[in-house]
Amino acid sequence: MKFADLLENSKHMSPATQQRWLKKEIPTRMSEAGVRLAQKGSGAPDRIVMGIAEYVPDELRLLDSVCKATSDLGLVLEVFLMTDCSQEEIEEYLPGVGRVFQSPIVGIWKAGTLKESGSGHAARALLRKDLRLP
Repeated sequence: MKFADLLENSKHMSPATQQRWLKKEIPTRMSEAGVRLAQKGSGAPDRIVMGIAEYVPDELRLLDSVCKATSDLGLVLEVFLMTDCSQEEIEEYLPGVGRVFQSPIVGIWKAGTLKESGSGHAARALLRKDLRLP
């Protein structure tokens, strides 16, 4: 099952119930898909860290595309749910990312150093460039 399918499968729920269900279901599906739950301040030396809003259909579709691309390229993908984070906590996942006004958030780590990061449109552009997404 794709991450984007989770919204379709939960559309009969009230918005509050759906969001609680998604917050529980997405980490389970991430584990099944081989995606790591991001940890503040640590992780694989070469990785892509992505913060998403679990209720945004485009971000779940993007997560599906990024999962496939990172798997095909043998890259580590770590994801966290932005709706659980304050701005300060986001900084713990992606130091120096700056003030975030729009999701998703993405950081590209090489040899243990954050090389590029962005949020919103810039994050999507970064993923398209780095993973050669359409």
